[in-house]
Amino acid sequence: MKTILIVDDTFENLYLLRVIFEQAGYTVVEANDGKEGIHKLQKNNIDLIISDILMPVMDGYMFCQACKKDKAFKDIPFVFYTSTYTAKPDEDFALKLGASHFLRKPTDPDKILEIAEKIFTEKKPVEKLTKKVKVQFSEEEVLKLYSKRLISKLEHKNLDLEKEVAERKKAEQKLKNENEILDLITKNKSLKDIFDHIIFDYESLNLGYFGSISLLDNDGIHLDLISAPTMPKSFNLAVKRGKIGKYAGSCGTAAFLKKPVIVSDISTSELWVDYKDLALKHNFKSCWSIPLLSEANNVLGTFAIYGTSIKSPSLVDIKELNSVVNLAKIAIVKFNITAEVKKKDESYKSLINQASDGIVTYSGNGVIHDFNKASYENLGYSRNEFSKLKIQDFIAGEFIKNPKRHKNILEGKSELFERQLIRKDGTLVDAEISSKLQKDGRILGIIRDITERRKAELELKHAKEFTDKLIMSMQEGLIIVNLEGKVVMVNDSICKILGYTRTELVGQNMPYPYVADNDAEKFSKTYKKVAEGETLSFNVLFIRKNGEKFMASFLTGNIKNDEGEVIALFGTVKDVSEEEKAKKVLEEKAKQSQERKNVILELASLVGSDYNKALKKITSLSAQTLNIDRVSVLKFINSRSEIYCENLYIQKNNTFESGLVLKKENSEDYFNNLSQNIIVNATDALNNKITEGFAKDYLLPAGIRSKLSIPIQGVDEVYGILCFEQVEKRRKWNSEDEEFATSIANLISLMVESAVRKMAEKELVLKNKELNETLHEINDLKSQLEQENTYLRNELDLVFNYEDMVYGSSEFSNVLSEVEKVAPTNATVLLLGESGTGKELLAKAIHNTSLRNKRPLIKVNCSAIPRELIESELFGHKKGSFTGAFADKIGKFEMADGGTLFLDEIGELPLDMQPKILRFLQEGEIEVVGGTTLKKLDVRVIAATNRNLKVEIEKKAFREDLYFRLNVFPIEVPPLRKRKDDIPLLIEHFIDKFNKAYDKKLKFIPEDSMRKLKSYEWPGNIRELENLVERAAILSNNDTLLVPGFESTVQIAKKQINNKDLSLDLAQRIHILHVLEQCNWKISGSRGASEILDIKPSTLRDKMQKLGITKPSKN
Repeated sequence: MKTILIVDDTFENLYLLRVIFEQAGYTVVEANDGKEGIHKLQKNNIDLIISDILMPVMDGYMFCQACKKDKAFKDIPFVFYTSTYTAKPDEDFALKLGASHFLRKPTDPDKILEIAEKIFTEKKPVEKLTKKVKVQFSEEEVLKLYSKRLISKLEHKNLDLEKEVAERKKAEQKLKNENEILDLITKNKSLKDIFDHIIFDYESLNLGYFGSISLLDNDGIHLDLISAPTMPKSFNLAVKRGKIGKYAGSCGTAAFLKKPVIVSDISTSELWVDYKDLALKHNFKSCWSIPLLSEANNVLGTFAIYGTSIKSPSLVDIKELNSVVNLAKIAIVKFNITAEVKKKDESYKSLINQASDGIVTYSGNGVIHDFNKASYENLGYSRNEFSKLKIQDFIAGEFIKNPKRHKNILEGKSELFERQLIRKDGTLVDAEISSKLQKDGRILGIIRDITERRKAELELKHAKEFTDKLIMSMQEGLIIVNLEGKVVMVNDSICKILGYTRTELVGQNMPYPYVADNDAEKFSKTYKKVAEGETLSFNVLFIRKNGEKFMASFLTGNIKNDEGEVIALFGTVKDVSEEEKAKKVLEEKAKQSQERKNVILELASLVGSDYNKALKKITSLSAQTLNIDRVSVLKFINSRSEIYCENLYIQKNNTFESGLVLKKENSEDYFNNLSQNIIVNATDALNNKITEGFAKDYLLPAGIRSKLSIPIQGVDEVYGILCFEQVEKRRKWNSEDEEFATSIANLISLMVESAVRKMAEKELVLKNKELNETLHEINDLKSQLEQENTYLRNELDLVFNYEDMVYGSSEFSNVLSEVEKVAPTNATVLLLGESGTGKELLAKAIHNTSLRNKRPLIKVNCSAIPRELIESELFGHKKGSFTGAFADKIGKFEMADGGTLFLDEIGELPLDMQPKILRFLQEGEIEVVGGTTLKKLDVRVIAATNRNLKVEIEKKAFREDLYFRLNVFPIEVPPLRKRKDDIPLLIEHFIDKFNKAYDKKLKFIPEDSMRKLKSYEWPGNIRELENLVERAAILSNNDTLLVPGFESTVQIAKKQINNKDLSLDLAQRIHILHVLEQCNWKISGSRGASEILDIKPSTLRDKMQKLGITKPSKN
């Protein structure tokens, strides 16, 4: 069987070609572009390639060129099958590249199959071609042709969009037509009327086509034409009845093969040899026929479409044909069901008349309306005699003997009771009567003669003494034995448990074949004790009929008669093998969990010890605990573009290695995930999108099949990776493995931090020693305090306080002007700006000055809610909708109904949640988790983000359509560095705030400090400024504000060193300031500060910029 590779980025083309070749008996492999095609060639033995030209990633020309360059694939025949809008140069170019054929869509299926068969029967056609034409093309030539075709295809795509609008209108009309047809089916209209309607609807949507529906005759070999309302009558008469067969036109062949038959050209089709002239006479040139098949794959009939032009159906045509076929099948099935019900009704009446029980219908006053044959024969009457009687005439005693029972019957309840009836000869008959009120108001009574049953009941009395007392519906297996140990009864459960039939078990004597030999003696002793009245329970090893052994709990007991005598013994059996297995699994898990805890505790003791020795202990013990082939610790190097192996333990050889370097190139997803503190769990590492980049150079040479990578947190960023690797076979990493590995990674993180801290402590001791010496000199040299220029509170010109916002700059005033404009509207607002710029205050201002200020402002931080809970948090949930949903919960959207919802950090919103937010913004509706209906809400949305959403859209991390919905009224909130005129106002505001909070009396701030504060860039914006002022207020002991890192020269000189609290940056800053003032702020050259500090001038300038050191102004 030949295998064909089809490469096309359009689903419809792939589907159509797959159907054509699979029906012809070929094996089909699919790919969406040339790159994927190369991958499929490497994994499959391909005999023929059929490819489109214009595709993403790698187009058809590039794909063909790549195949012809590769020795492994150059001899595989290559056929181009592309759009109708290709030009002759495209075909010439394709053939020069080495293609065997160049086909344009659409091509007749028979033509495609003919070309494939011709290629397979020819001997090495590609070799002949390549000998004649040896043309090599550069990548640039191929790309140029690809670009020209891309422009052409885009032009045609525009035309396709216009077609799509027309197709939608057509689909709406089609849906309306289908509903009308279903309505006709519901009203039990005739099949011909329904079929006519189906065909009229199809033809109205597909002009130029004619439809017909035929049904298979009961003989199973003829098709009868039922409906063809628009086709010529002369044609209909000629095909009114036709025999099915292999060459019987489209319909006869489709019914015979039970498959669709597509004839694009009747004049050339061998199926139409006997009917060709008839069809062409009536201008029918193509015919597509679909068999109507039942659920059991039986032929019901055919649906055929005749065309006046030569044409093959498109995928859309096939879908429409299938839709029409389904409607026709529904009509046929409904018609057959109705006929069957009618037939069964007649059969039911016949059956009732043959019943041995009397069946009568009567009114509450005793008048008989209908009866069967047994009713009068059982009482000795003729039909005529019985028809004149009332119930009262043959029932012994009063007609209504039990008023309550009679009332229940009249209320529609079913009643079963016994009465005596009087036969025609005067004798009495015991009868059981079942009565129930029918919908027509009459009572249906079923009368059964129970005289013989009464006799049988007496004979079964002794057997019922123990069977009546036993619950036979128990789930446990039940075995009942007599006093001799012979099995007399079993239930279905024991048969199912043991695998024996009831017949095989009943009658068995001890020793029983289903009891293991070791427990046979225990069974015998138990039998005697139970017979004496004891009740025992124990576990027994049973053997099923198939030889399988299993453990079961066995509970024994005895059955006594009314005199208290033991008449039988019983035992209940419950299969506990699964429970035992589960118990062992739990014990094993508990043991494993304890072992892992012990390992973690043991490794925790290594924190603070020699780092390299600790790594060896960690990797080896972790590998042994999880039974992993390889465990390694790697760290990021070279600006996080590489990872370096610090330690690798290989359990097989019990060896340690280091030094391996893996590069970020070709594995960016792996590096990015771990850099963002995301675990990478790859059961199939070779085919996992994140890890497959390592396959060639690392995974395959090492034989690695599965890989679990855990990020190791360092100081302020991810330090490295803890890797667990399985060799030769795949391993599925479970949550327990991840939890253990994460714990180990946390221990390594602590070791890394400990090592870094030790190095910092050593450096700090040395720096403090130097600084103490330097500060003694500073205190001796400085004899005067710098005159402090102060900012008086009454000199600050506050513009006004707008919704708790302090400002005076024009930049922020412009922002508030935009707020005032948009606040009274219901427009969606998008606040854009860095963290700490006051976006939440602006959202509050918009709400408070809007018409919605009487309703709540609900705030949601999208980054603070766990991914799995965010849908429930936003939209609410119903009780029981997921594990832990113990009660209904109202979501944030519903809480904000009539008010405003503030979605902070909208850029952090998970991608799968974004369509649901978009749906609300478009429709104003939400769906509660676990709910079944939509809720209409009136909520104004204000969103905020510190991210560049346009960049996120390019990264596919944020939906473009959601961005457009949010970006109705964007407001750019300026960072503090762009509104420096507001810094004095904000400082004054915060001083007032913290004076009250900490009972301070701060009044002044040095002018030098204020200048430094205004020149600082403020990456944390207002939040950073507020935190700094608060810290300064706490540290200041008099009426002058001492701002850490922004002190005046005099304040620096006054400040005493505290060895416990002094940070390295502050110590460096003080020392550098002292040296700069000594050198009169000369940085380079002889006796410059860089020479005294023994560092390069450029290094000194970088440190000054980092530490915020600037030369004071001369005024």
